[in-house]
Amino acid sequence: MVFQRWEQQPVPVSMDLNSIYFVDSLRGFIAGGESWKEGCLLSTVDGGISWRVDTVLDGHKMEHVASDSIGNLLAVGQYGHCFERGPMSEAWTKYRIDYVWHRGAAIVAGKRAVIVSGESFSKGEIRSFGPTYFWALDTQQLMPVQLDAVWAVDEQNWVACGLGWVISSSNGGVSWERLPVTGDWFTSIHFPTKDIGYICGRTGYLLKTTDGGRRWKEIRRGGAFGNRLKVFRSLWFTTEQKGWVVGENGLIWKTVDGGLTWTEVEGLPIDAQYTDIIVKGNRGWVTAEGGRVFVFEE
Repeated sequence: MVFQRWEQQPVPVSMDLNSIYFVDSLRGFIAGGESWKEGCLLSTVDGGISWRVDTVLDGHKMEHVASDSIGNLLAVGQYGHCFERGPMSEAWTKYRIDYVWHRGAAIVAGKRAVIVSGESFSKGEIRSFGPTYFWALDTQQLMPVQLDAVWAVDEQNWVACGLGWVISSSNGGVSWERLPVTGDWFTSIHFPTKDIGYICGRTGYLLKTTDGGRRWKEIRRGGAFGNRLKVFRSLWFTTEQKGWVVGENGLIWKTVDGGLTWTEVEGLPIDAQYTDIIVKGNRGWVTAEGGRVFVFEE
């Protein structure tokens, strides 16, 4: 499979680009940086033709940027950094929680947010905010493993994952239940619908749920070596059936049958260490280490 067209978009930084989100076809945001060196938040209003630096952080990597359905944004990173931005705002507002390493975040309708954290493979923490997420901290819970990603199915139902763990909450993040899923360092979650969701991991596992995250089944088994070993970093689905997963060593795969089969995508650089992907309509954006972002059209 070959994309009809792709190109690398110029960005004003050379640091790793770790997370990307577009609220529509024109307005996009990137969180980037390198651990203990520097961090940044970038934005575009023209679909990535031009990117500008919104914020630069000395010594602290930014890990993730998330948005809800109405355009509220949340960006989190190293050393407890947390920024929020309203749908009509031109700038980020810094809201610093503490000194832990935030890895991922999710927001629902400007009413509730959850941030997951961790470092050194452990020291996992979950913070639940609401109803105005940047004012009130409802709960703060410790976990024995690093957590890397969280997804809001709706205001009450959430799924988070990390080093060998997948957990869920049915009460807005107040309490969490560990699910019987192991085998990988799970790094990314995406739900194209309230029922259908997917998770990927760093040794090549892919999981799927059809009941809103309560139960997960393995649709690809990874492994520590051999052909099963694929370092997945992120995934994104535009429908229940159609989605992409990206990772290291130029890995970009696509499925059109809900993960039953995957096709290696050709046409984008094979030397890139891809970190994140988002697709809107027939256009997608992929970030990579070393200050690289690519746009493609099918």
